[in-house]
Parts: sequence; C-alpha cells; structure tokens
Amino acid sequence: MKKYADIFVLLSGLLWGLVGPPVQALGRIGFSSIQISALRWVFSAFIMFILVLIFNRNLLKIRLKDIWIFPLTGIMCILLSSTLYFVTMPLTTVAVANILMYTSPVWILIFSIIFLNEKITAKKLICIALAFFGCAFATGIISTGNLRFTPLGILTGLGSGLFYGLYSVFGKIALKKYDSVTVTLYTVIFAGIGSLFIINFPEAANLIQNNPKSLMPLAALVILMTIAPYTLYTLGLKFSRATRVAVIACVEPMTSAIVGTFFMNEPFTLFQLLGIVMILTACILLQFKKQ
Repeated sequence: MKKYADIFVLLSGLLWGLVGPPVQALGRIGFSSIQISALRWVFSAFIMFILVLIFNRNLLKIRLKDIWIFPLTGIMCILLSSTLYFVTMPLTTVAVANILMYTSPVWILIFSIIFLNEKITAKKLICIALAFFGCAFATGIISTGNLRFTPLGILTGLGSGLFYGLYSVFGKIALKKYDSVTVTLYTVIFAGIGSLFIINFPEAANLIQNNPKSLMPLAALVILMTIAPYTLYTLGLKFSRATRVAVIACVEPMTSAIVGTFFMNEPFTLFQLLGIVMILTACILLQFKKQ
C-alpha cells in the first residue's frame, strides 16, 4: 500500500476537482452553497455507514477514550473548513476563496514541524511554493486580476485553509490507531452531525423531494467527490508525510480548471496552463529521493 500512497492522494485531488458541474447543477435547481455543503456531509455519513456496516462492521469499532479526535477531524477541520470556504466566496471572489483555501500546504508544513516532527528541507519549500503559485495561476486569480478583498473575507479564507490543513495533523494522529476507512467514516459522521445544526434539514429535504433531478448530481457529489476522495486521501496520509500529501492534493484546482473549460464553458488561459505545469512539476519533484 505504501508505494501507492501518492497515487491515492493524486486520485483524491482529481476527484475533488470534478466538484464544479454537480455543484453548479444543484445551484441551478435552487440549493444554496451552505445547503449543498451540509447535504454533502449528511448523505455521505449515512451512505458510508451503511457500506461499512454491510462489508466490514469491524471497522466501526473505536475505543471510547479515542472518540475526541473525530469531532476535531469532522466538525472543526472538514465541516468548518468547507463552511468558511463557502462564506468567503461572496465576501471576496471564487478565485480569492480558492487561493486562500490553498494556503493549506503552508499551514500543514508549520503544523507538521510542530506536532509531527517533520523537518524543513529545501525540496519541501520549493514544492510548496510551486504548488501555491501554481494554484494561484490555475484558479485564474492572476490572469483575471479578480482581487476583491475584504478583511473578513481574508480571515475566513485563511481559516478555511488552516482548518483544512489541520485535518492532516489530527488525521495522522488517528491513523496511528485506526484503519483509514474508520478514520474517514467517523470524520464524515461528525461532519454530518454538525451539518444538521447549520441548515434547516426538512426544508432542504423538501427541496430534494420537489426536484427529483437533484438526486443525480447529489449522488455524484456524495459518492464520487466526497466518500471516494476522502477515503483515498486518508489512505495516502496513512503511508506518507503530511506535507507531501498536501502538495500532491493541489492537483484539485488544476483539475477544476480543465473541467471548467471542457464542461462549464469557462475560458482557459496560458496563465492557467502555466499553473498546471507548476503543480505537476511540484508533484514530480516529490518523486525524486534525496541522493
């Protein structure tokens, strides 16, 4: 499994990058951004619990003394990160929200040095810089000049990146004791529980009932862009260093740019191509071992 860790993380980033079309489809039906985020976690928790119950219920077992870690990974890291991201978008722009979210590799580097005893190396710093500026180009923030900032927007955007980065730290702690599926399952369950407090769930359920066409994009969002990538990401995190995982996961905005061009009629610029090249370069550099 260890030799495939980078592939697992790469696949997770590619799947996350496909999130645009289903979210856009749900938005056209009438779902708000917060509703989409919350429903994503509620249904992911339900479906993943059923799958684990059917195929390997031993993965449901955790010790009571360890349960504290999962509200942190689920509510504080995943749910709060995605909620802050959605809050940031109207306060700034989508491009600014994306790039502030992708300060996460920097946060992960800091947290990994403090909590996981990782060492700073020149290669890590170069790869993080390449990934960050690659994300800036890939999201279109450089080419469009779309730089509307507000103090609150900067704060919430940095918060989304910080809490997203913390998942790698707390996830790494949990993975020392539990299988990656168990960690993902309880993370998603607590994110789902927390989601019930930020939306009117009966109202959202009624919206689904009145719009059966919403089931297809919602299913894609839950299964292909939540359960599958988070399971793959956590599995990769189990066998690799947190900073390495953070850089490879930056293929997400690269994928989003490509998907946006081919499926959502968004323009594609040379700056975005440069961003993709920078992100891929960072991923390739990580494959070279120190001589």
